[in-house]
Amino acid sequence: MGKTLVNRTHLLVQDDVNYILAEQPKPVQERFETCNLMPDLLAYVLSRIPNLYTVCEENDSLGLSPIAHESAQRQLEREALIYQGIYCVLEKSQNPQRPEPAQNQIAQSPGVHRLRQ
Repeated sequence: MGKTLVNRTHLLVQDDVNYILAEQPKPVQERFETCNLMPDLLAYVLSRIPNLYTVCEENDSLGLSPIAHESAQRQLEREALIYQGIYCVLEKSQNPQRPEPAQNQIAQSPGVHRLRQ
């Protein structure tokens, strides 16, 4: 049985982003959907906060659960970054300065990476 590396912060941020985007006006939601901006927003937030990783057995679903204990301050900081990221990603998508290199595709299971033995 193999081991899996799980970025638990990625899972948490993805849940928060989905919740916050659902509360945004329809035009914002549609722009994120039609322009496939979710990976840009996730990258924006994840690159600005500490990430927590877990190693678990391949069939262990506990590694996929969100972070259980987190300070209110860290949660508020993450939410503020998400709102800031929404603004920045939307602005960048409306005013592209130059073409950027293709970014890595997000795997079907975000934040999950198989470890080679």
